Amino acid sequence: MTFGPGVPVRWSRLAAALLAGAALVGAGAAHASPEAVLNRYYAQAPQDPATAFAALAEAAPGYPDDPRIQLEAGYYLLRQDRQAEALPWFERAVAIQPERADLWRQIGYIRKALGQRAGALAAFTRAVEVDPADDAARGELAYLSEADNAAGAAGKGDVFAETYAAPEYNSHWDMAVLPVQARVGVVLAGSPMVEGYLGVRINADSRSGSGPFGPQVFTDNMAALAVGLRVRPLTGLALFVEGGAAYDLADRGRTRWRGDLRGGFLYFNDWNMAPRDGGGIRPVADVYADGIYYSRYDDNVLFTARVRPGLRLAESERWAFDAYLHGAAGFDTKGLRDNRFEELGGGAAGRLFGPAGLTFRAEGVRVYRHDGLASYTTARIRLEHFARF
Repeated sequence: MTFGPGVPVRWSRLAAALLAGAALVGAGAAHASPEAVLNRYYAQAPQDPATAFAALAEAAPGYPDDPRIQLEAGYYLLRQDRQAEALPWFERAVAIQPERADLWRQIGYIRKALGQRAGALAAFTRAVEVDPADDAARGELAYLSEADNAAGAAGKGDVFAETYAAPEYNSHWDMAVLPVQARVGVVLAGSPMVEGYLGVRINADSRSGSGPFGPQVFTDNMAALAVGLRVRPLTGLALFVEGGAAYDLADRGRTRWRGDLRGGFLYFNDWNMAPRDGGGIRPVADVYADGIYYSRYDDNVLFTARVRPGLRLAESERWAFDAYLHGAAGFDTKGLRDNRFEELGGGAAGRLFGPAGLTFRAEGVRVYRHDGLASYTTARIRLEHFARF
């Protein structure tokens, strides 16, 4: 078979037409509607979510005004617990739809999870400004405002005041104890947070005092006035030093006024504690530790630690009810048996969120002691208050 002179021309035209058609198809794919991009993602995600996400992320720059693609990418990263990577996607989405309180609230949750408390407060505040009826955002604001770590949002020169009280009844000792603290001070620097303050500390119990064989002391009944300096280098961690004078509230057979120098560290953090409206049962936990030097205790250093993992059983934006396990331990650098213990038990807590947060606790624990001291089981009932203004 032979071809005439026109055959190569026809083949070349056919090839050109096919190439042009392919280019049109490619152009159509490149300018697919956002619905088509999302539908391809939804179809592929159940079988191969990583590849589906990669394709969605690649397509996203072509649709800068469509928040749906930004949000699908953001929620995929959240499901992978990749909070830092998810944040820019939600910020792009809220830039497109700044009137959506739910997006501002989600940004607040992410920034809180990343330890960015000031950014979280700003996002939750914006959510409430957009929708004053957003109770979930209001609850987050109340929680962050009451938390000690929220002090990191203060600025240099800001004046603050703090109050703390934790009255407790201990069944083993048949004794009530009232510790109270108050401070007023000024923020000296903002990053890291540095604060100077004047503080008052009082501790009193219902049993210490004169006994048949002289003074009997169950807890350190005292009142102290001191000036202090506190630094917050990390979320939850405070380093401090205080100097002043203390007065023995119970007669201990010694001069009641004594110099008082204290210093050391305090650490407190919690997990999943922020209130949610209708969030269902979920795990929660908190941890506390300290190591403090006391001149009044013959230059001793005392260490304590506590952890409380549990479950949030019920809650709203204003209140919560938790059940938890309790573990604690303590010791000192002088090896005194009265300062060495371990505790195991459990408890329940009812919380009221707000500017003056309140927590009511009921606990049952076994206290293990050493060096001849008897271990015992006790019930404790405690009301906790903390507020910062």
